[in-house]
Order: sequence, then structure tokens, then C-alpha cells
Amino acid sequence: ANPNYEPTNVFPPGYPLLMSPLLLITDSYVAQNILNGLFLLASCILMFLFIRKNNLPNALAFVSAAAMLLNQRVLHFATMMMSEMSYLLFIVFTIWCLYKLSDEKPFWKDKWCYLLVLSTAYGYHIRTQGITLAAAVICYLLVTKKWKPLGGYIVAYAACLSPWIIRNKMLGVDGSRYISQIFGVSNHRPEEGELGIGGIIERFFETFKMLPYFKVDYEAATTLSEWIIGILLLAIIVTGFMKLGKLRWFFIFYTLATLGIISLFNDPGQNRYITTLVPFLEIGLFIGLYTI
Repeated sequence: ANPNYEPTNVFPPGYPLLMSPLLLITDSYVAQNILNGLFLLASCILMFLFIRKNNLPNALAFVSAAAMLLNQRVLHFATMMMSEMSYLLFIVFTIWCLYKLSDEKPFWKDKWCYLLVLSTAYGYHIRTQGITLAAAVICYLLVTKKWKPLGGYIVAYAACLSPWIIRNKMLGVDGSRYISQIFGVSNHRPEEGELGIGGIIERFFETFKMLPYFKVDYEAATTLSEWIIGILLLAIIVTGFMKLGKLRWFFIFYTLATLGIISLFNDPGQNRYITTLVPFLEIGLFIGLYTI
């Protein structure tokens, strides 16, 4: 142990905990990278099974799920010791839990309700960005008018987060780097202070246009054809989401929540945060194209 170690809350405990069983066997970096690849593979298989459940052809389900394995951005993070793939797996498992929720049983007798809480709470413990996953679940339960499961979910989710929050407060590290990124003028120059609400809103729209993870010339004016292509792509993706049965609202809310929170950050270069959103946009695109 390092005697100079200082407690921190920068890195949540979820991903290290998932790595721990493998570390008991080997400390190989290659083994950990393989584990991340297996997280991605499991995500693809589970998404394939979910898409099939929505009365869509098996071939379409296979192609849509396989897109997760073929995306350069996703594969890039599947070959390194970072938390993206484990978080992606818990997002997909959350989707499966929502699909399996029973409309017949009381929520406290439904095992999938408990698994839903554990999945989203663990997602938060992998990445603080996981709060967007919980927001999507809450919005989904609101729209589908599942009032009692909604109340139970909020209480149970807060209870699952409380040990980590209490630990941070006891150690005096209860501040959040995400909050500082949202309110701070600059992540690299903290001496510049914080923004007001008006400044945060202005930065939201400025950052939103920087979300693509490929190189874009932001100095050049956006052409009419680019606007048309962008709007068409969004329309096709939403069309695809609408074919995913009762879970369509979850996909829409998760997309909005993820893009919304990223657009508030004061460091526009943090495009890695859309890595776990890209697969679902591609799935929506494939299903939308098929539908049209």
C-alpha cells in the first residue's frame, strides 16, 4: 500500500470490482482487455435477443446487434482497460430488465424490478455518467404510468447509492468532478471561477455541435445538404426506436439524457462519453432503414 495515498472519489469502485476476480488469477493487461471484449460480446448477444422480442426479423436483429461489434469507436475502447464496455453491458442489461418487468405482479414481488435497481445503481458505480441511465429509467416509468414501480425504484436506487456517498462525505471528498465540469468556466483553469445559469445554457448549445467523434471543420459554415442529411439521419434513428415496442421511450430518453449532460461539460473534447450511446444510435438507424 502507498503510505501517501489520499482518498478520492474520482474513480468509482464499480469497474475495479469487476476486474478483481480476474486479478486474483493473473495481473496480465491482456487478460483484462479480453475481459472488456467479453463485456462487449455479451452486450451484443443480449441486444440481439432483445431486438428479436420486438417482432423484427432475426436477420435484422443480427445485423443491428453486430453493428456494435463493428463500430471503430466501440472496438477502440473494447481493447483497453477502461470502463466503457462494462458500462455498456449494464445499459443493455437494464434494457432487458425493463422489458421483463411484469404488468401483472406487484413490483415488490417482481425479481426484475430488483435487478433493474441493481443494474442501474451499479452502472452509476462504474461511471458517474450512469446518472443518465437512471434518468432514462425514471422518465420511461413516468411515461408508461408505472407509478408504484417508479416510487419504489427511486427509493431503492437512492439507497444503493448512499454507501458510496456516505463514504465520500466521511472522508471529506464529497465533491464531484462532473459538477465542477458543468459549473466551471474551464476544466484546465479553475481560477477562472464558475458560470451562471445563462452561461451554462449558452455553452450547452456551443458544445452540442461538437459531439461527433470524427474530425469536423468547425470553422466552415454548415451547408444546407449537411443539415438535410443530419435531420434525415435523426428521423431514421427515431423511426427505428419507435419499432422497439414499449422500450422506445427508454431509448429516446437515454439518448437525450446522454447528449444533454455531455453538452454541459466545459471540456468539449470529452467525446469518449458518447461511446456507449453510439451502438444504440446505429441500432436505431438500421431498424429505421429497414422500416422505411
